[in-house]
Amino acid sequence: MANENGTWIMRGLSWDDPYRIRTWQELVNWVNEIGFLPLFANDITSFSAEEHVSPDYW
Repeated sequence: MANENGTWIMRGLSWDDPYRIRTWQELVNWVNEIGFLPLFANDITSFSAEEHVSPDYW
């Protein structure tokens, strides 16, 4: 999540991106595979739920 000019902005993948998480089951499967997953973007690029979900669903 980024703060731009005092407004919080959620990052994410475009709706058509094949790497986008589409269901809660996909999210759970990914967390189970990796072991843990931060909710918000951090210093490790592409290592958060925020970065793999369409901003339309935040």
